[in-house]
Amino acid sequence: MASLVLRVLAGTLGAFATGALATTVLSLILARLGVSRADAVTITLMVGPAILALICLAAFHSRDPARLSGWLAAAAAALAITCALLRSSLS
Repeated sequence: MASLVLRVLAGTLGAFATGALATTVLSLILARLGVSRADAVTITLMVGPAILALICLAAFHSRDPARLSGWLAAAAAALAITCALLRSSLS
């Protein structure tokens, strides 16, 4: 039962947080590559649900929910650092 709860939390909250950070980083990368900011946001709004769906599928496909939570936390930390670096360089 505990593994099911952990899997559901990772598949919902972890996927949402990691997906939101991934779409933010993608938007900042596109803006850095010369795409207008409005177009970068529009592109990432179209790609964002696919990223979220892939993370959710991986969450429910993994064998060990504790390992999945570690991977999601590491990915979220890496994306947060990348987001901070890209934001500071854009200003």
